[in-house]
Amino acid sequence: SPVYSESDTASFYYLMLEGDSRVFTVEMDVWDAYTNTRMTLHEVGDPALNGELIDRITFTGENAFAAEKRADGWYMTAPFVYPLSDSAMETLLEKIEKVRFAQYVGKAAEYDLTACGLDTPRRVMTLDIGKSVVTGYDEKDEVVGEKVLPAYQLTFEIGGDDSEVAFFCRYRDDIVKISRFSANFMLEQTYEELLLTA
Repeated sequence: SPVYSESDTASFYYLMLEGDSRVFTVEMDVWDAYTNTRMTLHEVGDPALNGELIDRITFTGENAFAAEKRADGWYMTAPFVYPLSDSAMETLLEKIEKVRFAQYVGKAAEYDLTACGLDTPRRVMTLDIGKSVVTGYDEKDEVVGEKVLPAYQLTFEIGGDDSEVAFFCRYRDDIVKISRFSANFMLEQTYEELLLTA
């Protein structure tokens, strides 16, 4: 458990060495290094999201709403139908593109979902990704092949907090930790700030 210095500005942790009866205090970075788990070393693949390919965004849980892209712009479709601000939606799509995973936790099928608050997620963000074409080019910038990717859905289930700076998330078949710095909007995004006001 942490021990605070007299000034209460820095935290320290107790440490003992095997075979030594002395007790030391160490700074947080040393404590972090010695309490790492093998999962902190696991490779974490971030979602490669392109806002231009997102056709629909749905948030369920608290402040539930859905938005979809139409020929003339974005519209909220639930809890009621209303046009959305292009600039506000652009900002939301940029946030989605910047989502980064902080740490791999484990396979969802092998993990206790209750322990990380994912047995009943507090919020779920679902993205409908439209059909796209991936084009391959050679060194002369000539097309060498194309592959059509069908439309699909991505779901981010938000669980409990791991700490003040990260929360648990189920993404596809994995459980990961996400930092609030990159993904706090998943918890806090409301439709009111997206509505067209003109």
